[in-house]
Amino acid sequence: MGQWGGGFQAEVKVTAGRSAIKRWTVTRTFADGRSVTDAWNATVSGSGASVTARDMSYNGSLGAGAGTTFGLLGSRNGGNSVPSLSCTASRPDEQCGPGAACARPAAVWWGMGPTT
Repeated sequence: MGQWGGGFQAEVKVTAGRSAIKRWTVTRTFADGRSVTDAWNATVSGSGASVTARDMSYNGSLGAGAGTTFGLLGSRNGGNSVPSLSCTASRPDEQCGPGAACARPAAVWWGMGPTT
């Protein structure tokens, strides 16, 4: 994790709460001219300030209290504020689709190193 004049590398951790989860989705909104250029351990869609990351086939199911991470590379033009993050997931016994109320993971963590 780190940053340099025109870019950054970040790690995002999704952690299940007291119940197992599957099929997580993290949505990020950047406020200061940053955008994602590459990612690993997640399928990323969107562009510009709003980007959505979804689990891969190998890291979508998490047992109670377990976590997984995914990484991002991006460009930045200006500040270095922590983005707005939201995360949804479904429990193994839920059918979670558009408009459904889904389980929420216990935590989503954004790490990028010290700000400059």
